[in-house]
Parts: sequence; structure tokens; C-alpha cells
Amino acid sequence: MTETVTETTTAKTADLAPQRTPRAIFQVLHIFRKDARHHWPEILVSLLLLSLYTWHSARQAGPAPFFVPGYPTTSAFAIVLAEILPLVLVVAWFFLIFRLVQEESLIGDRQFWVTRPYQWPSLLAAKVLFVVIFIHIPLFFAQCLLLKIAGFPIAPHLAGLLGMNIALPFFFCWRSQ
Repeated sequence: MTETVTETTTAKTADLAPQRTPRAIFQVLHIFRKDARHHWPEILVSLLLLSLYTWHSARQAGPAPFFVPGYPTTSAFAIVLAEILPLVLVVAWFFLIFRLVQEESLIGDRQFWVTRPYQWPSLLAAKVLFVVIFIHIPLFFAQCLLLKIAGFPIAPHLAGLLGMNIALPFFFCWRSQ
């Protein structure tokens, strides 16, 4: 009789273990899709700013000097905009991440997670996945494109690019003592 109970308990535990992982993955993907639907304007602005930055950087890497007859001159507004574009891009990324994190309000009684609770690891994984897909991967491809345009081979620089993308969040979180 004890062997039957032990076998039944082991069988129930074994049945629950495989179901937990797909449920967690489903929950991560569900939260990710919800965030992508809610934040598409911020994502679009971020990607447009990154595209504009990449285009401007690629244009400046080209061989065309500023004061050549027949070459279009650049207005003062365009020069100032080009100078502040990296700052605007970083601020847009901070805004996107801030909105992403603050969307899951902790106080009140009308949140979605009160009626259908999230597991905190799933919520964290979904937010990290969002940042990786909508900030780090586009930045990585923009950096690869800029390397290619500048005439550098991409393969020898992949480790540096990946290291920079991994270290980027830690750089912004680092405090000086």
C-alpha cells in the first residue's frame, strides 16, 4: 500500500514539473506581447531615433566634406540636432524602460495581476526580453551596419560589440562612491 502511495505521489510530482516550465514561458510571452501592444508608440520613436542616428553617423563617415562646391550645406538646426541626437536617443530608451516598468502598478485593486497573478520571475523575464528585443538587438545591428559602412570587418569585432551591449545596462546603473 505504501509503495502505491509513493508511486502515485511521485507520478503526480513528475506530471507537475513539466507543466510548470511551459506555463512560465507562456506567461513570459503573454506579458511580452501585452507590453509590445501597449508601448508600440515608444518603440516606434526609439527605433526611428536609432535609424536617424545610424543614418547620420553613416553619412558623416562618408568622404563628402562640408565646403565643396556643389555639395549641399547643412543648416545650423541640423548640426545642433545631430549633436544632441545621441542624448535624445538615450533619453528615449530610458523613457521606454521607465514606462515599461511603471506599467505594472503595485498599489490599487484594479490591476490585471490582482485577478490573474504573475509570477515575479516571469514578469522580470518578460521585461528583460522586451529590453533586449527592442533596444539591444536594434542597437547591435546598427553598430554592425556602421562598422560595415566604415570598412571594418564585423566578425573580429563581434565580441566587443556583444560585450558592450551586455555592459551597457551596468554602466547606467553604476554609482560612483
